[in-house]
Amino acid sequence: MKKLLFILPTLSLLFACSSDDSSSKSDDIKPTIVEWIPNKIDLGNALINVYSFDYPHTEGCELDFIRLLNNTSAIFFEHEEATCNVIETEQAFQRSGNVVKLVLFDTEVNGKIITENNAEMVIEADASQFTDIILEMNPEFSEYVDILNTLKIKITFNKK
Repeated sequence: MKKLLFILPTLSLLFACSSDDSSSKSDDIKPTIVEWIPNKIDLGNALINVYSFDYPHTEGCELDFIRLLNNTSAIFFEHEEATCNVIETEQAFQRSGNVVKLVLFDTEVNGKIITENNAEMVIEADASQFTDIILEMNPEFSEYVDILNTLKIKITFNKK
């Protein structure tokens, strides 16, 4: 559909009757901007949810969020502890169909969008990409690393 919206104005310019090129301007295509707030992280597999926790937003600060630009790239806005200063990570999200690459907790993650609607987006990825982060946040899981590496992580984002 987006391609069609781009092609139709382009074709009309090619076949326009006016010979005065200076007076004809095509409509500017405005970029699509959507903002998503990370909300919940689930660890499990198709049969069972092993562990679930809220995304760790910095207490006392605005919520972190990802601003998607044209649904293909993004800027991730995080807030520093204590100061609430905003840290912007450009290209924190790259998308090709439902396959995505994003940067979360300073870690590049490859995943797949399994749910996307007007209110929510859920990205699923292999938990093995998060093992270091999971162990840092939950040292008690250290004896279960082999099991962790077989699980999936689902990151739920809510539309801002």
